[in-house]
Amino acid sequence: MRNFINEIAQKSAQGWLGKWFRLPQMVHAIFWLSALSAVIFLPVFRYIENSDGLHRLDAELSLQQKEWDKQEKIFQTLKQKSGDGQLSPELANFVLPINQHVQALLNRRLRALDLRWDFSQQILLHLSLQGYFVDLQQFLTALLRDIPKLSLTQLNIDKLDEEENSSITCELIFQLNKDK
Repeated sequence: MRNFINEIAQKSAQGWLGKWFRLPQMVHAIFWLSALSAVIFLPVFRYIENSDGLHRLDAELSLQQKEWDKQEKIFQTLKQKSGDGQLSPELANFVLPINQHVQALLNRRLRALDLRWDFSQQILLHLSLQGYFVDLQQFLTALLRDIPKLSLTQLNIDKLDEEENSSITCELIFQLNKDK
């Protein structure tokens, strides 16, 4: 048995284990420090990675919460206005034909940049147009003649070109009077 142990020790001294033991202690220390560092820092790297993912998810959740709050405010406002009778099928019966008539009155030389309704305190139609003054004059005359329930409350005109026959942009605000 003793011979067997001596034989194994001799073979290991000549094999890779023996070569390992003959290396300087500095190489052994570097090896063990590297192995220990890998074992210790792997969970640290996973923690950092998970922490970044958590921060990203928190930011996304925050954005979604803000969007949800915004949608909730819009819903509550619409619900309140619907309860007050400001948003009703009768009002839709007023607004839809006006939109269709405005679109019909616009010709190829006069272009609508913005057309939106504001139902806050009064029912307002905001209209932004671009074209020539003559076309704007014809549009306003026809619109106010055809729809007496609309009254012009604000008119801003800006000249785009310096030529005499130049194009303009204008901002119009009409108020809808349901009583007329």
